[in-house]
Amino acid sequence: MYALVGPSGTGKSYKAIVVAKMLGASAIIDDGILVYNSKLVAGKSAKKEPTYLASVRRALFMEDDHANEVKKAIKDLNIDSILILATSKQMAQMIAKRLELGSIERFVDIKEVSSDLEIKKAITMRNKEGKHVVPVPTFEIKKDFSGLLIYPLKLFKRINLNDYIVAEKTIVRPTFSYLGEYTISENVLIAYVRRVLKKSNDIAKILSIDLAIKNNLLYIKIEVILKFGCNIKSVLEGIQREIKEEIEYYTSINVEYIHIIAKGIQV
Repeated sequence: MYALVGPSGTGKSYKAIVVAKMLGASAIIDDGILVYNSKLVAGKSAKKEPTYLASVRRALFMEDDHANEVKKAIKDLNIDSILILATSKQMAQMIAKRLELGSIERFVDIKEVSSDLEIKKAITMRNKEGKHVVPVPTFEIKKDFSGLLIYPLKLFKRINLNDYIVAEKTIVRPTFSYLGEYTISENVLIAYVRRVLKKSNDIAKILSIDLAIKNNLLYIKIEVILKFGCNIKSVLEGIQREIKEEIEYYTSINVEYIHIIAKGIQV
């Protein structure tokens, strides 16, 4: 058991993969989630909680169901070495106790692995931009963080002359962002869908666009009239792809389902 400790916003999550590699830890516990082999395998991120207080409770595994889920995953995966990220030694020990992990063998202070300049930059990114790092590749957590602004991030770090790490992480802006909350209107999503449809030379008329958001995933149903002579299958598949790419890129909301109905042909 190891722990990387430092004040909130000083870059612990950014350095987590590198420190875990240096210590030989095969898993990371960070803000309520268990990361193993660069995958989020259990838990729920504190960064998704609606308030700061709720995020602290989530990070400390105060809910029994949450703690039991992570404990089971550690046992099932036979994980024998873990790096805990915490704001203090006391917090790390509380997490270890809640998850029944035993005593922590070594504490690493963020100042041991990050320069003053790196820590200053991390604090600025947190306080001024409201951004946090999750030590998991973007494609692994995209569905879990649907609706939050996310950015992929790669870190190249040389450990010694013969070994280096390519660590992929994700920057997210949590629900409880210090800059305040944000929402994306349904009218905005419809506007993006309509924009893609109007760009197609094969669509004669847009009949309807219906949206539904369930569990932070977007479901879309569209009815159109196509122009005579087009390859219907190819046109509709192309529109599906473009709508998905457009909305996910500009809003970070994951599109789960796009159902397009060709109601007729216009000559």
